Amino acid sequence: SALLNAGMALVLGLFVFIKQRRQPAGRAFVILNAGVFVWAVAYFLWQGSKDARASLFYCRVITFGSSWIGSAWFHCVMHLLGRWKQMKKWVIASYLIALLSMLFIGTPLMVNRVEPLLIFSFWPRAGQLYSIYLANFLLPPGIAAYLMFKDYPHVPQLKKNQIKIMLLATFVGFLSGASNYPQWYGVNIYPVF
Repeated sequence: SALLNAGMALVLGLFVFIKQRRQPAGRAFVILNAGVFVWAVAYFLWQGSKDARASLFYCRVITFGSSWIGSAWFHCVMHLLGRWKQMKKWVIASYLIALLSMLFIGTPLMVNRVEPLLIFSFWPRAGQLYSIYLANFLLPPGIAAYLMFKDYPHVPQLKKNQIKIMLLATFVGFLSGASNYPQWYGVNIYPVF
């Protein structure tokens, strides 16, 4: 499924880049899909890794790609809701946190190590700064979901349909992705998705 995710992100990202790259929401969507593409390819390579060193490298690349997903999603939704001006500082703050995370991606402070967990030979363990990354991955989309629910009763039908699709994508994408994170902290449960 990781390669399917990578392929879809590549196709959608290129399509929007060609058609909407001049629009702020289009640029945010391209960033989102670039992050998903990097994450998905690295996830596929990590799952096929035969040694700890390669696994650790791919887990750090996963974190690199996914660092941009929450911020870009938040950015896209703020444009969809017409809340860009109101939330601009928060969107920029989220991107800055993602950018600052890049300083530590290749260090044990972000992804400490890989080790056996359950049926997995090389599962990543969170470093001391990983919780900051994780909060930035989950909180902006959570705020976006809250604002979509809040705005839903007050928007025209076309916008309601768009919000439904975005809410579904939020819950499927972020909740399934989040099912992998307890194991990064040593919780011995199987990832759901």
